[in-house]
Amino acid sequence: TESGDELRKFNVKDGMGIKLLQQTKIEVAVITNSSSRATRHRVQKLGIKYSFFAIEDKLTVLKELCEQLSLSLAQVAYVGDDIIDLAVLKAVGCPLTVADGIPENQDSAVYVTKLAGGQGAVREICDLLIKAQI
Repeated sequence: TESGDELRKFNVKDGMGIKLLQQTKIEVAVITNSSSRATRHRVQKLGIKYSFFAIEDKLTVLKELCEQLSLSLAQVAYVGDDIIDLAVLKAVGCPLTVADGIPENQDSAVYVTKLAGGQGAVREICDLLIKAQI
């Protein structure tokens, strides 16, 4: 924008998927390279308890979070779409990416969504994780 704020597009269905996932025993976290006000606001609005912004080394942050939650990386489902996510995808038990994720991430993922990022891919993953818990 003219004031220098970054515009971001968020999908309402993705948000509902996160809300539904939060009603299960699955912990939800956001580890993002973004530091935009829009992203921070969205995460806060969704009530995501664990959120980390402007992160370059996502794997280190995830390892620290796993330690805090007494989880192993093998117990983690992680969604990553770009090169900054590749190390994490290779380290977790359930690596996931979106239809428009880079080819390297798609090669490392156990599941690639049918939908693109920002187009309902998060909801698709949330629904899968909820079904897997039942």
